Amino acid sequence: MQVVEIRDLDGPNLFLLLPAIKLELEATGGDLSSEGIAALAARLEPLGVSDEARPSGMVALSDLLLEAVVALHLRAGAPEPEVAWMELETPGHLAVAFGWMRRRFAREVARVVGAVAIGEPIDLPPVADQLRELLQAASEPADVPALVRDIDRSIPIVGITGTNGKTTTTRLISHVLRQAGRRVGWSSSTGVYIEGQPVLEGDYTGPTGARRVLEEPGLDVAVLETARGGILLRGLAYESNDVSVFTNVSGDHLNLHGVRTVEGLARVKATVVRVTRAEGYAVLNADDPLVRGVAGSLRASPFWVSKEAENPTVVGHVAAGGHGLFLRGGEVVYARAGSESVLMAISDVPMTFGGRAPHMIENALCAAGACLGLGLDAAEVREGLGSFRNTPDQNTGRLNVFDVGGVIVIVDYAHNEAGLANLLQCRRRVPRRGGTYRQHHRHRGRPHR
Repeated sequence: MQVVEIRDLDGPNLFLLLPAIKLELEATGGDLSSEGIAALAARLEPLGVSDEARPSGMVALSDLLLEAVVALHLRAGAPEPEVAWMELETPGHLAVAFGWMRRRFAREVARVVGAVAIGEPIDLPPVADQLRELLQAASEPADVPALVRDIDRSIPIVGITGTNGKTTTTRLISHVLRQAGRRVGWSSSTGVYIEGQPVLEGDYTGPTGARRVLEEPGLDVAVLETARGGILLRGLAYESNDVSVFTNVSGDHLNLHGVRTVEGLARVKATVVRVTRAEGYAVLNADDPLVRGVAGSLRASPFWVSKEAENPTVVGHVAAGGHGLFLRGGEVVYARAGSESVLMAISDVPMTFGGRAPHMIENALCAAGACLGLGLDAAEVREGLGSFRNTPDQNTGRLNVFDVGGVIVIVDYAHNEAGLANLLQCRRRVPRRGGTYRQHHRHRGRPHR
């Protein structure tokens, strides 16, 4: 067995919806055998862990490691932590996770468990005394989770996740809210913005950007684009959000940080919608099967959106009294509590190019759902959607279309396969002059011809 890493996650994460320490181990066949597990149980016996016969396999190994985590906490006089384990997508790798409130203490617990797991000689009773000293030492800011707790915030949070469309949806939600008179701060892949003014430039889709927005005084709403990297490396920056958006899932950033499949990617991104408060709304794209698959893990009410009026998920949810947005005959229909009303014609949403850009329709539906979930009325949402365009000043690098001397130039940040497919689909639909196209595909900030 080998220790792969010990990582302190300051907020909700893939494993637990609270600050957690992740101990990742690589186990071999011998470690998973009955003999290997019995040997580990014998090494843990000084902590009071039973050495009774156990089955073989990953479940038995993980349960034994969790017992060790709990035993060390209790020996040190700490409350029993919330614990979880997960078999990771890298073959032979497992993660043991437990909640924490004191960083140095929790990391040392993980180090000790990892050391025992790999067979290092450790005198466990004195170790428990050392852990007690760490626990009783004076607390410092760096020793507690860097987490914005619900009790410490006074404004609602909108969290946006997914593979494609996050930045556009973040910008659009912020625009609609500002048009409705709200003071808004948002973080995104291009920076942190306070009331439209950039205060940090660069990719701030992780907890640093979110915390910067939440620390700004005088705002009414925080709109936080959230990427999988920050979730995996540090956890979310906040305890819960009030409204969340899950746009879609497709292959992107795979084989990084142990995520190897789109299903695994969906589980990571689902953290954003899983922390939505029970009285809030999780806006979900009903046209994406991986997004639909997270509905069972929510505590919030789903708010389904779809480009199809007959999407069975939306139809069933609305029939049961839930909220939904969908397209029917060129109109955006808002359905709730068994009633329907037309929000607006899709031709009146400029960012969709009259409905010729399906992925922009998806973004518009997601943003509209989020704003309705926050409590904006239909007129405010219509005003915001009708005044937002894919121009460099409002949606930089996202389906910006220019007529340059009769030549149509399209600039778009199509950085993965799904994004490129959307761009090529729009290229065939955008009206042209002079019979010629020239496309600029912007990848990682560098134009490609």
